[in-house]
Amino acid sequence: MAESEREYIREKSLEGQASARERGRHGGRPKVVDDDMPDYTRNLRANGVPVP
Repeated sequence: MAESEREYIREKSLEGQASARERGRHGGRPKVVDDDMPDYTRNLRANGVPVP
């Protein structure tokens, strides 16, 4: 019984994720790097500032 419930929950979760994907929502944490960050880090490194 528990196994069939688990499979039902899994199917519904996957359906929800697919539905969200169709609407353009991908979920997960947003990206930390934006378009300006590579230029900013290059400028820092050019000025001798260590960038981890």
